[in-house]
Amino acid sequence: MGQLVAQAGDLKTLNLAAHRYASNVPGIVTLPMTERDGLPVIPCVLNGSSTVKMILDTGSQGCVLEAKTAVAARVQVLNPRQTDFKLIGISGVESALLGLPESVALGDWQIQHQPCLIRTRQNDVRSGWPLSPRRSFDFDVWGMMPTRQACSWLTLDYPARKAVFSFKGDFHPTQKKVWSVPLIFRSGLPYVVIKSRGVTWTALLDTGSSSQAEVNEATVTKMGLAGRARSVNGTRIGVGAVDQGTINRVVWLPTIEKLGPPIINVNALIVSDQPKIGSGLLSAFRVTLDFKRGKLWLEDER
Repeated sequence: MGQLVAQAGDLKTLNLAAHRYASNVPGIVTLPMTERDGLPVIPCVLNGSSTVKMILDTGSQGCVLEAKTAVAARVQVLNPRQTDFKLIGISGVESALLGLPESVALGDWQIQHQPCLIRTRQNDVRSGWPLSPRRSFDFDVWGMMPTRQACSWLTLDYPARKAVFSFKGDFHPTQKKVWSVPLIFRSGLPYVVIKSRGVTWTALLDTGSSSQAEVNEATVTKMGLAGRARSVNGTRIGVGAVDQGTINRVVWLPTIEKLGPPIINVNALIVSDQPKIGSGLLSAFRVTLDFKRGKLWLEDER
């Protein structure tokens, strides 16, 4: 389906609601993590009664709710006539409202007045062939801001289909095959340095993208692969994007290095925005973002 990402813009302005924010520290919270369209999804309870399946998105700074989700959960909207907040997506900018749920719960992790941005648009997609019925694609997103504020580490265990939020202590790997690399944080988001064909670049670690990898044109040219790119039909769907059939260009990277184990034959989408490593590649591993030590851990149980 192409890249799927909901990335909020600079959310420092949400500090206007921070004086009401409160969060407990439960120790460790483990949640079931299902898959939807190639993305990791976890259950979240809004205002004590409304359960929402939220994309666990390391490529989003903050939390995002669909308008229909906010209405169903009776989320308070602050200054509803103002849409000064912006969501920056893969294909543009979208106005947003500021919502303030009374409570948000991820298992035993209870948060009062967690600021959320509420969308003012909706994405529709077609499933399968061009004449099939359209369906809405919901971007209810759990982003990095509350997780980094409260947690010492976060694990997305793709093979075991669970997410683990740890609020105390160090992370200790449990599998025999373990790799760790430095995490670089920019504007609250995690990046890693990767390498292919002798060329090194920095990529956003984006679990909210279903692609394996995304690279820009300049990097493809440096690797000498520009002549090997091929066109494919597809649609990139995200916040700020319009659902339109587009022609995308992809290239096979013979290897990706420096992320952990050498990964061969990676299908990379050529993009005009920032490079990424997505869930399409990460889903083979138990992935841990170690905020306390600034590391990315990959574990392989095979």
